[in-house]
Amino acid sequence: MEKEPRIRSATINECIADEAQVYAIDGSGKIVKIPVLLQSLTIQIPTHANIEFPECEHVLEIKDIKKRVFLSQCKLLHSGNGGTLFISGFIRKNIQYASNPISCKRSDIQTNIKSLTVNVPFECSTKIESLLSEPVGPMFNTREEFNFMISTPLPEGYPEKDELLSDDLSQFGQQSTQYFNELPFCELVKAKIIEIDQSLNRKPGKIIKPSHEKEILLECTCVAKEEVSPKKRGKRRKKKRSLFEDGATVRVELPKEKVEVVKAEKECLHCKEKKQKKVTSFEGIFTEMSEKMVLDLTINLLQKQLVKLPE
Repeated sequence: MEKEPRIRSATINECIADEAQVYAIDGSGKIVKIPVLLQSLTIQIPTHANIEFPECEHVLEIKDIKKRVFLSQCKLLHSGNGGTLFISGFIRKNIQYASNPISCKRSDIQTNIKSLTVNVPFECSTKIESLLSEPVGPMFNTREEFNFMISTPLPEGYPEKDELLSDDLSQFGQQSTQYFNELPFCELVKAKIIEIDQSLNRKPGKIIKPSHEKEILLECTCVAKEEVSPKKRGKRRKKKRSLFEDGATVRVELPKEKVEVVKAEKECLHCKEKKQKKVTSFEGIFTEMSEKMVLDLTINLLQKQLVKLPE
């Protein structure tokens, strides 16, 4: 069985809108809402950090360091004509370095170029003595309660005309006002960084220079040509023994008769190869570095305000 669709009322109650009073900076003309500069500041923040490279990474030298500044918090606590500004953020550093050196020639060193990205945090607070423009607000929320009086008859023992007068505990009335203030904010203009990086545990190191020394013993066959006389019935003639030398051919001459070639073989040892490693010294390697850095931040402190433009 199909359900009938629920019909809802499409009637919208009409609300009354009145013009509200506008608080804007003195002027004439149209009113706009734009960011107003409260103060422009240059803040110097010193930082220090120790950076450890990944395990089994022996760093020969630093090739390049790229930096980017990120601001995560910028809060103004306004008091009087100035205030206190709280700032926090981090510097993202991409470090390119040469690691795990290997020497393939007497004067050459080969390394692997790698990169390491770290975030160096910073945090500080600074006192602002005066502002170029006063911030608007903050306007404080208000809350007020009100009650209604009720009268209830009294029990026996009281005059009939007397009643108990009190507020109604079954009802609660309240009037509250909430203001949505514009929060001052910061705008990054410029970041200047002066730094010095140095290794902490640099020590003279040694790199392995792979080399191969081969001792080759050829597996060879030594062949000697001999002239022998043909066999005769009833008589056997002894064959003369050949004297072999490695890599040489020996020829023995017999009486000039019909000859046949006899081959003799001699086995040698197989080739042998010996691998050795040579050690070459160089200036040193490290696995940890220390950085000292001074960050100069130029920021604009702003707040959106209503301003009357000149005609």
